[in-house]
Amino acid sequence: MVHDAVWARAGMYSDGGFLCVGCLEKRLGRTLRPSDFTDAPINDLDNPWQTERLASRKSPQPNPARGRAVLEHWRAIKPRRAAKPH
Repeated sequence: MVHDAVWARAGMYSDGGFLCVGCLEKRLGRTLRPSDFTDAPINDLDNPWQTERLASRKSPQPNPARGRAVLEHWRAIKPRRAAKPH
């Protein structure tokens, strides 16, 4: 969650819609910075649902391990598909 002023600069209405990191940055014409984010619990750096890219924007020191943690979490909860017979 970004501050209302950042959201408004991207042409978005308060409490309206969703944008991925890339689309938000494209609208802003710059890369997101840690100061763009609110202190809402969803922005916690330990949130397992964030992407590596999002984590790198929220942290002054990017940590690629966070992205790997998300991938490992998805692999753990994703049901395995049966292999298709050839």
